[in-house]
Amino acid sequence: MIYGRRDLPRLTDPEQIAADPASGVLAVFGHGDDPKVAQAFASATEFFPAKPGVHYTEWAYECGPDLFRSIMEANMAKTDWPVSTPFAKQHYGRGLAEGEAGAILTVLATRGIAVPDHHAATILACTDLDQLQQWLTKAVTATTIDDLGVQ
Repeated sequence: MIYGRRDLPRLTDPEQIAADPASGVLAVFGHGDDPKVAQAFASATEFFPAKPGVHYTEWAYECGPDLFRSIMEANMAKTDWPVSTPFAKQHYGRGLAEGEAGAILTVLATRGIAVPDHHAATILACTDLDQLQQWLTKAVTATTIDDLGVQ
């Protein structure tokens, strides 16, 4: 007998997927283009145990179709999304850094402070949230870009 992707279980219950994450990954592989399957897996991830849960989430993301990936990424955008996987941490952290960098440039522009392109590029490329927070704090009272200490 030959089995194909569509012969895999179509799981739409987050509790069932949370209880058996491996079957959830198979459901995503076979039916991740079904919004009910994709949303059920995404909802179940908050109940996965930390260590193996990371792997199940990564495997599902890697084998899932575009619809599934979009749903996972949309869930990550929520402020209560559990940031536990390397994938989630990368995207969540990148989003936080981009927001901080944008805030720095907005404050400087609002205050009428000129920002040379090379300084703007440095600020936008920075992923160190502590450094970005320091620059943002300094931007509030700065009179020139040099007051921030951007290299």
